[in-house]
Amino acid sequence: KNLSDLATAYHPTFGVPPDSNRKTGWLGRITLLHLATQTAGFEKPGGYTKLTFAPGTQWRYSDGGPNWLAECITLAYRRDLQELLFERVFAPIGIRPSDLTWRPNAYRPKLIGGVMRREFGSGIHANVNAMARIGYLYLRRGRWQGKALLPESFVDSVQRMPEPLRGAPTVDEKTYGKASNHYGLLWWTNADGSLPDVPRDAYWSWGLYDSLTVVVPSLDLVVARAGRSFQGSWDSHYGKLTPFLGAICQSVGKPTPQSRAPYPQSPLIQGIEWDFKNLVRLAPGSDLWPIAWGDDGHLYTSWGDGGGFGGTNSQGRVSLGFGRIEGMPPGIKATNIWGGWKPRHDATFRGKCPGMLCVDGTLYAWINTQNRPWSTQRGPDIRLSWSSDRGASWEVAPWSFSGATGTFSPSTFLNFGQNYAGARDDYVYSYGRVWGDTTHAYLSRVPKTSLRDRSTYQFFAGLGAQGEPAWRSEAGRRQAVFTDPNGCNPGSVVYHAGLRRYLMTNSHGGVGELGVFDAPEPWGPWTTAAYYERWGGFDRGGALFYSLPTKWISADGTTFWCVFSSQGTLDCFNLVKGTLALAAAGPTSKAPYPPSDAIKGIEWAPKDTIIRLAKGGDNWPATWADDDALYAAYGDGHGFAPKVERKLSLGLARVAGSPPDIRGTNLRSPTAEQTGDGASGKKASGMLMMDGVLYMLARNARNAQLAVSDDRGKTWEWLPWRFTTSFGHPTFLNFGRDYAGARDGYVYVYSHDSDSAYKPADHMVLARVPKGALRQLRQYEYFAGLGADGQPRWASDVRQRKPVFAHKGRCYRSGISYNAALKRYLWVQVIPGGDTRFKGGFGIYDAPEPWGPWTTVFFTEGWDVGPGETASFPPKWMSADGRTLHLLFSGDDAFSVRKATLAVRE
Repeated sequence: KNLSDLATAYHPTFGVPPDSNRKTGWLGRITLLHLATQTAGFEKPGGYTKLTFAPGTQWRYSDGGPNWLAECITLAYRRDLQELLFERVFAPIGIRPSDLTWRPNAYRPKLIGGVMRREFGSGIHANVNAMARIGYLYLRRGRWQGKALLPESFVDSVQRMPEPLRGAPTVDEKTYGKASNHYGLLWWTNADGSLPDVPRDAYWSWGLYDSLTVVVPSLDLVVARAGRSFQGSWDSHYGKLTPFLGAICQSVGKPTPQSRAPYPQSPLIQGIEWDFKNLVRLAPGSDLWPIAWGDDGHLYTSWGDGGGFGGTNSQGRVSLGFGRIEGMPPGIKATNIWGGWKPRHDATFRGKCPGMLCVDGTLYAWINTQNRPWSTQRGPDIRLSWSSDRGASWEVAPWSFSGATGTFSPSTFLNFGQNYAGARDDYVYSYGRVWGDTTHAYLSRVPKTSLRDRSTYQFFAGLGAQGEPAWRSEAGRRQAVFTDPNGCNPGSVVYHAGLRRYLMTNSHGGVGELGVFDAPEPWGPWTTAAYYERWGGFDRGGALFYSLPTKWISADGTTFWCVFSSQGTLDCFNLVKGTLALAAAGPTSKAPYPPSDAIKGIEWAPKDTIIRLAKGGDNWPATWADDDALYAAYGDGHGFAPKVERKLSLGLARVAGSPPDIRGTNLRSPTAEQTGDGASGKKASGMLMMDGVLYMLARNARNAQLAVSDDRGKTWEWLPWRFTTSFGHPTFLNFGRDYAGARDGYVYVYSHDSDSAYKPADHMVLARVPKGALRQLRQYEYFAGLGADGQPRWASDVRQRKPVFAHKGRCYRSGISYNAALKRYLWVQVIPGGDTRFKGGFGIYDAPEPWGPWTTVFFTEGWDVGPGETASFPPKWMSADGRTLHLLFSGDDAFSVRKATLAVRE
């Protein structure tokens, strides 16, 4: 579910009564976001009220809009919101029913769709204990005692009004001020600095009698207030808060730099060390220095208002110059190519260059034409310039991006490798700002073959339901790609091939106010690598410009060089070495196989987005059935809510839908269910549906045993035979729905080479059986190695088996499936050791055939969450292009699902 979804998609009678709302034609345009931001247009009362304006065009405080939102959510989940929130949020953070009560809707019928109807506009009574606990949950960005209860992205989003709605006219501005600038998702904020003594990152819920739950991340502060209303008179709606919040915030102290960062800490980069003791300085009096890696292996750069290399602020001074840099720092050789002191070619026009790029042997530069003064509201026009002779001469496009208020102004290119090698795709990306907007960055793209054609440029317009970027030709439909409420002026964006991350430098103020951010895609999601208020001890002068040349990133990805400039002594070519402090992640030297030649890597969704259901149960092998549902099995648990009354060693479930909208139902089957904790009870290790028949492999059955169901899990037949040699934790290779898209007429079974599910092995083994003969043990064949022709050999005697995979002492429980779009088999293997439900590692391996050859997609000995007993990628949850997957794993002793994105080698 997405805030951009239309309300009518969830609520069949949304907005009606009164019937006059239907006649406006606006109901079908109202989104959940409009309801949450008070921009839907409903009148103030909480009952059935009229629409007064088109959605998104104004801001109006209303109880009616939020109450419609509550109904949409109720219908989406088919749950009483009080019950749902106590289960998922309130009870886990220690709020009792006596701390928080929620009356039925006082303005509308008691039930909706047979479920209790609640209000968001009013009707919740909470004591300060409950209010403070909710505030602390938000302060910790949705985490409570190490567990993610709310997505970090959601907590971030409540703190600010989305950019397209910011600045909308306010109904009753005399009372509420310019509310669209300081309101988020049902929370008030100080984003526009309306409260001068309160940090701008402060936000709060504000209820009857001036009850407040205040969160100030930069001060690590939560305030809960209840009682009588503030007494007195004030000039503005916010004025009454100043004596209360201002005094508290001023008494606490100043915010720390990292706490002011707009994005969470990077999961990969934990910080940066800078070597300012060995700072290199060249070209005094010249600034800016954007950099591109040319086709000849050299770097090309540009400066402003100086003589360039060898010159000074007065000697050889030009408004705009271009130069070449040879070698590696600190021993570099620099030459003025166009303009400056003793150049090879004279400069022929004025301007400033904030961004450079080399594509197919041609240098490109964004040129600030300096046709008007620079201000926060209006700036100079920006033109594209290019050179086909490595900077000796330059042509300028006849068109420009206007510097008028509200228009997009490109400033820096996204740089990849030498001559644009290793680019993500066939587009060139440019980041920029919008005049009049000082807190956001925007993104454009253009086919690299038509950079000079303005009509082919597109603009980032947000993300779709599956997280894919939307692009629009109309610049007015753009959406911000990056936000920093403290200030936004992106200096450079480069692709770090070693880390498979995009690195952005952003100046959020004056000298020393630097942020370094990383993301898996050019559009995010961004995380914070480092955030400074006095970077390098610099604290005087105007904003710095920063460049991170990709040529100067070390082979292991840990060190790089930053070129920067500013005013005074920093008005020159400054060069400082940086070292990344990396978290342990990705393939390492301890992986048993080399990196994949098909899949460059895998990017995990933030851990606070993990879906966790059916807590208290593990295992979860699953298969895609003929009715389009997943059929799965859990161990040592009570299943999905409503939970079964007795703890089962083996229980069954049916899972409908796809992430994030998945619904689990327990399947009761006396002939399948087992009891007994741990090794004392049978547990499923593999599930498969083929031709409408369910097959289940169970461990702890004096080795392993097969069961079969012809009625989708209602009744089961346990076959009388067992695997008696090896195959102590067997699992099926899963293909598509009801085994569609299978490689051939066989079913494949994998296990670690041990009789016990609890004893690790040095190898994995493989068996196959004809599709129609799974019930007959004598029909099984065992992988016996590869022949001289590279083809697999099969033996009917299990004693002749050969390893299909080797990892000494670390072969254990696993799950395997086929990615049809990529034509790769993906095998997820948990590393044995400790309680992997809560802490541990695993590997993901891929191959073109069920028997290999195997390579490593991902390997970690310490994932950021527990990988669980077993894990797999259900084929149902793979995108059409095979690049977006969802890992089903039993981490945190639950049915856990985490989104993953594969970076594929083209």
